[in-house]
Amino acid sequence: MRVTGAVFAVLLMASCGRSEREFPTASAAGSASEGGSDGASGAPSEGGDAGTSSAGSPASGGSGAAGGVGGAGGVGGKTSPPSEGCGDGQVTGAETCDDGNPASGDGCSEACELESGWECDGEPSACTDSDECALHTNDCSPSATCTNTKGSFTCACHEGFVGDGKTCDLRVPSLSLGGNHSCAVVGGAAVCWGANDYGQLGVNGGDRYSPVSVFGLGADVLQVGSGSLHSCALIRGGTVQCWGDNSAGQLGSDPKKLTESSDPVVVAGLTGVTQLATGQFHNCALLASGQVSCWGRNEFGELGNAAATPSFSPVPTAALGAKAEQLVAGAYHSCALLEGGDVSCWGQNFYGQLGEGTFEDSAVPVVAKTLGGKASQLAGAGYSNCALVDKTPRCWGDNENGRLGRDPATLPKTSTAVAVDALGAAVTQVSVGWGFACAANEAGEYRCWGSNSSGQLGADPNKVAASFVPIQVSNLPKDVVELASGGSHSCALLSNGSLKCWGDNHQGQLGNNKTLDSYKVVSVIGIP
Repeated sequence: MRVTGAVFAVLLMASCGRSEREFPTASAAGSASEGGSDGASGAPSEGGDAGTSSAGSPASGGSGAAGGVGGAGGVGGKTSPPSEGCGDGQVTGAETCDDGNPASGDGCSEACELESGWECDGEPSACTDSDECALHTNDCSPSATCTNTKGSFTCACHEGFVGDGKTCDLRVPSLSLGGNHSCAVVGGAAVCWGANDYGQLGVNGGDRYSPVSVFGLGADVLQVGSGSLHSCALIRGGTVQCWGDNSAGQLGSDPKKLTESSDPVVVAGLTGVTQLATGQFHNCALLASGQVSCWGRNEFGELGNAAATPSFSPVPTAALGAKAEQLVAGAYHSCALLEGGDVSCWGQNFYGQLGEGTFEDSAVPVVAKTLGGKASQLAGAGYSNCALVDKTPRCWGDNENGRLGRDPATLPKTSTAVAVDALGAAVTQVSVGWGFACAANEAGEYRCWGSNSSGQLGADPNKVAASFVPIQVSNLPKDVVELASGGSHSCALLSNGSLKCWGDNHQGQLGNNKTLDSYKVVSVIGIP
């Protein structure tokens, strides 16, 4: 008779008359410590990495329960004493297996009990590992990779996601660059620097060449987004406030009543927001339900609500087909990374930035059909996007100056995603600016491609005006946590909390208290 670990508890209760609590099923998380309690919830196994959950090994005296968050749970508590004849290779009495040896950890325990994550058959019992990943009997997040191990499995969140493997949340950006200004979340507060023509820094007065705190937001900011001439912040509790230009209602207020504001304005009707995306004159918010709401300009359908009229309050997009996990907003289009790795876009499509194979605008979400695989991260700005697919950036839309990583003379624009080559190693993160893009790879290197008008590729603009071949940013430290790109500048958040920027600086957007462009990486003053 073939017996699996999943049904062992039922058989054992029937034969011994014990309660279900004494013999939890294989879905219960537990780490069987020496003489442990029945069905105890275990801690992650020693040596587990952040963002990775591992199934633990049975400890001394255990019954083979798998510990660790995200692993397969086993039978908790003490093992039963061996039955008479246990170890003789014959399955008799209350035994559920007998492989002829007194050892545990091979599928049949020292008490002749089937261990979780195994299947045993025959006499003497031959035990084989149950592949929970292939059988889909694991409890890994859809945004995690399941790896089978003997008797168990591990769950690891995909690139760009954080969590224990059972639950994986998209890493919320703490750095955002606009047309000519920059913003970041530092210690729960929003700080901005650079251009302040419309109050997009959240303070009165002119441009600021080093970071200033946004007035009135406090220390409960989770994310900040920078549009062309405005900014928004996601506040703890799921509400949104915006400031700066309001010419298209992007602050969530009627532009006839409010043209601009350096004071943050609460966007009415938004609750449960988990992420923001800020475009040129519109914004979108990802809700806890996985749905998306947008507001502001809507000339090309960039709000995704099957209309072409602006909205000064958030309106839900038409059906996406799946829950959204990440949002990006370009000049006049928006895109969402969906659960499962598909990408859906809506709005202007003159350059093919919707990625669905045509150049026709769409006021409702359409699936980007040409990614060549499932995406793990999405970036977009201006008139182009890039998705990370199998650790390779695949980009589509406007290719002026080679921002898609291809020769613009032969490919001026495309609605079909193309792979960016010559990035040195597998890519872990990609960012998109208005005329260029950048990527970080597993070797700790950073390369940029496209326009280099202000040194945003990390090269002297007097020598290189543009390059569709990625150029390495030479003096950027390897411990970059997050990359962001704006109008013609980029910034990187390092593991120690400091910020480095390069490129256009004519309005102080590099934050080094100067207004000279720099193709060399400079430090943002006062952070941390």
